[in-house]
Amino acid sequence: MVSIQLQNLGASYGQRPIISGVSTARWVGGQVVAVVGPNAAGKSTLFKRIAGLIDGPGHVLLEGSTKGTRGICYMPQGLNASARLTVYESVLLARKQRAPGWGVHDNELALVDETLQALGISDLSFRNLGELSGGQQQLVSIAQTLIREPEVLLMDEPTSALDMHRQVQVLNFMRALARKRQVIVFIALHDLNQALRFADQVLVIADGTAQGSGPSHEVINEAMLRAVYKVEARIERCSRGQHHIVIDDIV
Repeated sequence: MVSIQLQNLGASYGQRPIISGVSTARWVGGQVVAVVGPNAAGKSTLFKRIAGLIDGPGHVLLEGSTKGTRGICYMPQGLNASARLTVYESVLLARKQRAPGWGVHDNELALVDETLQALGISDLSFRNLGELSGGQQQLVSIAQTLIREPEVLLMDEPTSALDMHRQVQVLNFMRALARKRQVIVFIALHDLNQALRFADQVLVIADGTAQGSGPSHEVINEAMLRAVYKVEARIERCSRGQHHIVIDDIV
């Protein structure tokens, strides 16, 4: 089973440090890890550092992988493809970039069909990317990432452009995917109630450092909300054992 652990991870842009000293426990396949924190806290930089897109001090300890660092896939906030491509072409191209070879095989076409259907966007298959709404482009970006069959998946705010129904659909899907394929899914989220509902683990990033990590219902508490988000809030237990944040005021 794949596992990952961060040890004193850091990254800078020029002379300006963005993240420093980020360490975590070992996370294993099948878990969803919500990465939360205020705007400009360093979440996107952390994802790029884990994915090896930028350099810096510290170590990403990846064990049990059959693909090595190629098994780590990063999904940025914006769509990564030419607007002239169709949805189907862009997803197939993402597959071929991850699994190069001559020609297109029937199993790859079947995988594209399966991925689009799972995300509920089969009807967009032959629309050009430039014709899509922001939410539709977000779903295509998710498809482009999933088609690479990652072992560790880094998703930078994948629900930001989606309506509430689609947000729940995507987060349910990602949680089921993590369990089924034993993938470690990192999701940067702003909605802490979604983190409580869908994530097994939470990593809190503020001012470029880790402010806490562990089981979601333990890490997201009144003290963290006050210190990191500057709000007075309480955590209420809802039906089915879930927890919900009720904000009373700002600090």
